[in-house]
Amino acid sequence: ALAESYESPAERQLRLASPSDEYYFFADDRKQIVDYKSDRIVRICAGDSRHLVPLKVTHDDDSTMVHRNDCVRVEAKEIYLEPAEMLPTNAMIQAKVRTES
Repeated sequence: ALAESYESPAERQLRLASPSDEYYFFADDRKQIVDYKSDRIVRICAGDSRHLVPLKVTHDDDSTMVHRNDCVRVEAKEIYLEPAEMLPTNAMIQAKVRTES
């Protein structure tokens, strides 16, 4: 049995079926996506969403906002992603993450 509880069957399906470099954020999700011993350059892109809530990227001791259909590159050892504000019910933000170095 899965230890996590899911808001809806659609959310559960998205989480289970998404590729390893693709993340989905619902409501007040927060995920650690990078935890390296040395700095790495990571490209983070927010997908097209009908909601205007940006994705907050917390990296080491700084933070950056990624708006829909936009990307950022950060250099960090540790990176967390989360919606910048609470998302409405059944809303989501999609993010793609790629380590460049």
